Amino acid sequence: TISDLIITYSISEELIRGELIVDKVREGIKQPSVVLELVEGELQAGEHNKPSLTDECNLEEGDMLSISVKGADRAGNEGESLPVGNIRFDNKPPEISLTEPRPNALDNKLAFSMTFSEPLAECMFEISRIDGPPDNKAPYTFSANPDELDKTVFDVYQFQDTPKLVDDVRYRITVKGTDFAGNSSAVISVD
Repeated sequence: TISDLIITYSISEELIRGELIVDKVREGIKQPSVVLELVEGELQAGEHNKPSLTDECNLEEGDMLSISVKGADRAGNEGESLPVGNIRFDNKPPEISLTEPRPNALDNKLAFSMTFSEPLAECMFEISRIDGPPDNKAPYTFSANPDELDKTVFDVYQFQDTPKLVDDVRYRITVKGTDFAGNSSAVISVD
């Protein structure tokens, strides 16, 4: 999963012509290939970088990509790389909806009811004391374990690393997630 299309490729010898081919499937329908001609220094032997091609390839959220390089050397020998495929384009941040705990709720355990708009690579929590008796261990920070993030709906769920909180303290809980393309959600907060 990527949020920007930046391609690094390597050529073993100088080419007289070459092209970078981006195949994409959008909503299950194959789209026309985007063929980018390699020019001048891009045809030289060695490693090359093509900076952001997101706009040039007209990519949209959810597109599935396959990328290959094709070329011919000075003797006319043609070659093509194996395609690198199954690449998902994702440039939208995930959304988190938190329904539990509710604001100003008195709970005897810290459990979360929430949904993610897509699977997350990371979900981080911060719990800070607002008022009430002292809590010398606050603020607490913890992340959901990777095996806990294999779903997108949580119903009164207590994460493995959830801290034990002090009775009668009012806390602010913030939640933030990052998807597999590196996009970060907005910070969700409840007091």
